[in-house]
Amino acid sequence: MSDNFKFSNDFQDLLISCIIRHPDKFTQYGSVIKSEHFSGVYATLLVKGLLDYQLKYSRMPAWEVVHEILLGSARKIETDEATAVDRVESYVSKLRNIDTGDVDYASSRVVDFCRERAVISAVRTSIDLINEGKADNGMVKLFEDAL
Repeated sequence: MSDNFKFSNDFQDLLISCIIRHPDKFTQYGSVIKSEHFSGVYATLLVKGLLDYQLKYSRMPAWEVVHEILLGSARKIETDEATAVDRVESYVSKLRNIDTGDVDYASSRVVDFCRERAVISAVRTSIDLINEGKADNGMVKLFEDAL
């Protein structure tokens, strides 16, 4: 199934870069931002790592630590070290080079971004429940939580 979102992967990457560079603009959205709202393996892994780091250290990591966080996760899924290093360096470099001058716009769209991704996730989960014959098992709650 192809994913068609109102928010592009470029916006998603802008959001990640803004969260790293300007965490103060996103503290009010702490419980809204979840790694499962991001698409792509590396984006998902990185956001999970960032949220875990912030929970433990009460701050966002420096770019060098961002690299290490993502590389640690990438090593668990890639079959060889060179592939993990290349992909992590490429993705972190991309994020570092994103102009975050539109941080206020990005932070104003966080709730819409997360809501869209949560609703799509709820739809997918409800389809699975229907296919398994468990349609009455919490589908309403799935959508209530997403919205």
